[in-house]
Formats: sequence, C-alpha cells, structure tokens
Amino acid sequence: MFKSAASCLVFSTTILTTSAFSMPIIRGGVENAETTAVGGNVVAGYDFTATANASLTALGFWDSGSDGLGSRFEVGLWDKDSALLLASAFIDDGDALDSSLTIEGGQYRYETLASAVTLTSGTTYTLAFHTVVFINVLDTLLIETASLVENPLTSISASLRGDSGPSLTFPELTFAAPNIVGNANALVSAATVPLPTTLSLAWAS
Repeated sequence: MFKSAASCLVFSTTILTTSAFSMPIIRGGVENAETTAVGGNVVAGYDFTATANASLTALGFWDSGSDGLGSRFEVGLWDKDSALLLASAFIDDGDALDSSLTIEGGQYRYETLASAVTLTSGTTYTLAFHTVVFINVLDTLLIETASLVENPLTSISASLRGDSGPSLTFPELTFAAPNIVGNANALVSAATVPLPTTLSLAWAS
C-alpha cells in the first residue's frame, strides 16, 4: 500500500524595535542677569526646528525653586507656518517634578499627552505658554541662547515669541533677542526604528 505524507512549511517572524527615551528640548542653560517678568494674560515662548523625525510626548513648565507653581499654566505646541495648534496641556502642582534636570535652582513639571505628536525633520514648531497671573523675575526663566544645552533632535531659534490675550493663542509677535523665555519645555524622543527582522524556517513532513 502506498502511504503519502503531508508536508508543510512553518514560517515565523519576529520584528523588534528600539526603545524610545525622551529628553527635554531645553536640557540646560544660564539665566540672563537682566531677568525680566512676564505680565498676566500673556503668551510667551520660542520656535524650534526638528533636526530628525521625532515624537513629542509631554509638555512642561519650569517650577522656580521646585517648591510649587502656585497657579496653573497652559502650554501649547503649534506648527509655526500654519499656526495650527497641535497639542496643549495645563501644568500645575499635580504634575510631578522631573528631578533629572535642574536649571537655575528649578525643575520642570510635565503633563503627558494622550497622543504623542509626530515631529517632522526640517519643520519648525512654536512652543509657548499662557499665563493669567503676573510672573515675577524670580519665576521667569530667561536663558541666554549662547548657553543653551539642547536636545540633539531639535534646534531652538534665537528669538522671543510673544503676544497678549485672555487665552492660549498662537504668539504672532517675534522679537530678536539674545535670550529665550524657557519656562515652557517638552519631552521629545527619536522616532522608533525597526531593527533587523528575525526569521525562522522549519520543514515538517
């Protein structure tokens, strides 16, 4: 009697990806000796350009002295050219301090976004905050751009952005200055890159 055997090919695939590690856009800097205050109902911030495809996962605000903000501040991210708001978040004392970075005696508090924002290499974005209350000179972080330590995935423009209004809006005005108001920050990580695929083949009969 002739006996036939069924044959089959077993194929398995494993795709691995690199892990993402988030770093602040502003990673260090020296406060300008001529520190300024920020009035109430003001939007202030800066522009930055993505130097690689990346993912922005959280928005943050600097807590002078790391002893509490005393109020809440809304931080926004826009596409600079279209002025389209891409993300926003309220930062307050309920957001934990990031102890990994201290600038001028203060640390940042971050609010993680529900959905990360994809940053495209070569595109310029605007990061700014709105304040209802007056921020005095001690609570304003005016950083000399020459001293900035930046996330390698971004490049901050050497200019100030600002505007006035009762709510968070795109800051239309740009001021040439050797400093930036660094109260607003954000966490950015490299876009996840697939690693080589692992393949396994088996022949069964």
